[in-house]
Amino acid sequence: MNFFNKYLTKKNLVIWGIAQTISLMFCLFAFWFGYSFFYGRYQQQPLNQNVYSKIVQERNYNLVFYKKGCPYCQSAEKKVISESKKSSIPTIFVNVEDPKGKSLVAQYHVNRPATAISVRKDNVNTYKYAT
Repeated sequence: MNFFNKYLTKKNLVIWGIAQTISLMFCLFAFWFGYSFFYGRYQQQPLNQNVYSKIVQERNYNLVFYKKGCPYCQSAEKKVISESKKSSIPTIFVNVEDPKGKSLVAQYHVNRPATAISVRKDNVNTYKYAT
């Protein structure tokens, strides 16, 4: 009995096909999760002029300033995103290195990432995660 007749039985081919299918599904899931985790970060509410203008007119919003690679931002990330999803108040995540973000950094006098600002009508509060 040669190798092919011994190991390439119908049962083994079915098992091999199932194992490959499961492996492919795992790889696709891992790719999807990795992509959404690393490239979809901080994008609950993308910052563009229309979104920002609408929210600013209401004068009831939160700004969360972050910088990619900031250890303080990374340690607070899950909690901040979780809380922002629970809140009815819009939260905008602002990358301090982005051109749009730099103008908001200047406007709100933010001197470091890992800063959150709450705006409620005329009351503006600043919260720094790291001082």
